[in-house]
Amino acid sequence: MTMRHVEEDSDDDDYVASFTPLQEQTLTVDTVSSSSDNSRLLTALCPTMDLLAYVTSTTYNSNTLSIYRTITWQKLVDISSADLTATASSSTAAASHPIRAVCWSPDGRTCAVGCSPNGGSSASNSSSFVHLLDMECNGKLVHSLEISGSISNMVWSKRIAKPGGNKDDCPLNCPSEAWNVSQLYYNDKVDHFLPIAFEESVERIRVPTVASLMNMNHKAKNNSSLSVNREKQRAQDYMSARNELSKIPSSAASLSALSVCTMEGVIHIFLHGRYLAAKIVSNTKTQLDSFLIPELIPDLSSIILPLTDSNLTLVDIPAFSFGFNEFKSISSAYCFIDRQLEIFGKAIQKIKKAWKDSLRPLEMKFIALKSLFKDYDVSNSCVRSGLLNFILIGNSKSNPSSDAIKLFFSNYMPEQGLHRIVKTSESGLASIEEAMRKTVLACVHTIIYATSEIYGHARASAAFAYYDQFLCHNDALSLQKSAQSLCLITEQCITEIVTFRYRLQDLLRWFTGTTAMIKVEGTAEDFIGRENAKRKKVSQSVLDHVTSFLIEGISRKSLDVEEMEVEKVIGVNISSYFEKEHIEFKRGNNWRSSQVTPSLASIYKQVSSTFLSLFEGPERKICKNVRLNGVSFSKNQKNHKLATHKRRGFTPFSIDHFEEEIHQWLLIARSFEEESKQFIQIVAFPGLVYCEVDDTMIRPPFYLTSIIEFPESYRTIDIEFYGDDGLSSLSSFNDDKKLEDNTPEGRQALIALVEKSCTRNELSCQELWYIKYDQIVFNLVCVSKDDDVFTVESNIDDFALSNISFCTFNEDEEEKSDSNYASVRRRKMDPRHAKSDTHRILAIGSRGIGGRICSENCIDLFDLEEDEEDDDDDEC
Repeated sequence: MTMRHVEEDSDDDDYVASFTPLQEQTLTVDTVSSSSDNSRLLTALCPTMDLLAYVTSTTYNSNTLSIYRTITWQKLVDISSADLTATASSSTAAASHPIRAVCWSPDGRTCAVGCSPNGGSSASNSSSFVHLLDMECNGKLVHSLEISGSISNMVWSKRIAKPGGNKDDCPLNCPSEAWNVSQLYYNDKVDHFLPIAFEESVERIRVPTVASLMNMNHKAKNNSSLSVNREKQRAQDYMSARNELSKIPSSAASLSALSVCTMEGVIHIFLHGRYLAAKIVSNTKTQLDSFLIPELIPDLSSIILPLTDSNLTLVDIPAFSFGFNEFKSISSAYCFIDRQLEIFGKAIQKIKKAWKDSLRPLEMKFIALKSLFKDYDVSNSCVRSGLLNFILIGNSKSNPSSDAIKLFFSNYMPEQGLHRIVKTSESGLASIEEAMRKTVLACVHTIIYATSEIYGHARASAAFAYYDQFLCHNDALSLQKSAQSLCLITEQCITEIVTFRYRLQDLLRWFTGTTAMIKVEGTAEDFIGRENAKRKKVSQSVLDHVTSFLIEGISRKSLDVEEMEVEKVIGVNISSYFEKEHIEFKRGNNWRSSQVTPSLASIYKQVSSTFLSLFEGPERKICKNVRLNGVSFSKNQKNHKLATHKRRGFTPFSIDHFEEEIHQWLLIARSFEEESKQFIQIVAFPGLVYCEVDDTMIRPPFYLTSIIEFPESYRTIDIEFYGDDGLSSLSSFNDDKKLEDNTPEGRQALIALVEKSCTRNELSCQELWYIKYDQIVFNLVCVSKDDDVFTVESNIDDFALSNISFCTFNEDEEEKSDSNYASVRRRKMDPRHAKSDTHRILAIGSRGIGGRICSENCIDLFDLEEDEEDDDDDEC
């Protein structure tokens, strides 16, 4: 990439360069769009940090996401679509899932990346993935969502409270006691009295090597350093647990929604970016190359969806309006339980592998012993029976397996090899027990707490809610009971592991003593090895313990899985806990009176299934009340560009017996050309309000609209809203509808990339415009309550002059004239890239940054809140 400097053109006498340049970069790779015709460049500015995400590519089937700092242009993340899709649970080739959409979470911590397969219509039958990258962990992939179809667009919106706080959000028909109950959320108190599991603890589950054991023994000689290391480990574990909690949205946090639109016209809404709360089918395919990004209204109750370049769909989701408090608890509980179940599943898989790795050296020895029994024609080749006979009968002719066992101890059990087996197996099992207690059991305890809280929430909603409850309390009770069963099985498994460890410890002690005694048989009385063998001889209590569990045999068995030889000898089958079947427990001394109970893997599967079933209930109830409203324009003009925005504010209305305070607004800006003149039409749709007559949420029967007229010789290339989601009221109205106490808009403007027509010998000149619309006058247009299609008036001849504002570059001109003016700040762009195939505006109001990106790999970023200061050099 190279830095560029643009000399300002001074031919325009009225021109004053606005904005402070931040970056002028030329990328060394192609910037790819979401479609083959390069109609939309994939870039996104972070709303809270100085970060820019963009997608680059050199091939059709694969591309790369890069994230840079907008100030220093330091690269923070560089990850390919193949690497992202390879992590998803799909056998589809990773290279066939290039990146199609990018957006940021409202807090700027997470970057959502949508990957879809190529193939046109055939891609509708394939799966797409949305990957969430945590920027506080250097772009680490923390979660992946799988959806059907091909991703068209994504947007991540945050619910914004009304001015005055959440108290004003109470619906008019909601009883006070029900509202108080709905504000009760399940408390995130787990970290106060229970340790929470974190992913780093799963990564530490492994079998220690001999070298690491020797290093540990060396460090153990210095007790002070060992205690310091333990303190550091505890401190690190505490910080890791706190970091794990910070990744999970709290139930007290503002509700956010990740909306993923597919080419098949389906909208997937994930609360907090994880919980699929709604799957809405619009019945019309969206256009992948659409300029319009879907936008959610501030209370998340409506979303605008692009269908074609002149028709839109306004989707109403009433449940998000009156039930947002409950959804804060539901989505937070889902994210928490889902994360703990995810860690539980990973830990179980790691422990399953670590268990087999820890016992593999000893397992190989027992397999060799079983082979020796066959070579010596022992009728019963069971290792457990052979060892038991050797203890009870000893080396005699009546024991056919004694010769094989003597050969086994003398040739297959060298002293150093046996020492390594003792160390690795005991250390491995100790680490497994620690992982079961600190990770698996911690997950189970927190899951029990969360399921208990969500069950209480479901019962409270059933008793006090003024609307149909979203969670079934019977399903919540089933989940709680399944979690309790999971806890019992987990604790039972830990008990079995402890039993296995003690039995294996005594068995290896007997092995060590027996090996030493057999190797000194037939040696001289004064042989030094005899003294060593006497010291290694086990006590009678150890021998009695080994004999008892060898006589007892295996007390529990798997119904479908073949046990390991080590587990048959010890009499405890731990492997069956990690397999997908049940365990049969023996009652007494025979299998005739046995009991079948779930294994750890099967009860975990049951909990996961019950968990998904419970949280699928709200999705069905939400989609049942979804309403689709068509939006069309009365006249289809040329050069059609679209942009969307959401606003909050306080605006009272009284229209034909309709009296309501509108707090939610959804704005659409539309540029068009008519009679060689360029215009921008702004349309404001009000949010849902409560209707006492119908006892439901309805859409007010009107909309607001206004027109901005451009000066001659200017043509719109792209438009974008620039704002901070506006906590102030929505501007002015015509006639007597103007607010008496009009609040300033703050960062609210339209950003337009325009092209000025030039003479034949001049290059096309592009300018970046900052158009203030806080003083423009909106016209109120009433519609029929029964219409499910909004036909927006777009014919210029039907607009009164008072509803048309004119762009001006001179703010003084606005004060001298009686006409409506919209003041414009502007800056000329680099003319060398004016003929690029595609140009797109970048703008983020929360950071005060905006600019342009073009298909020739050029990015220009500016500080839109500060104008560049002129440096005048006073030379003598």
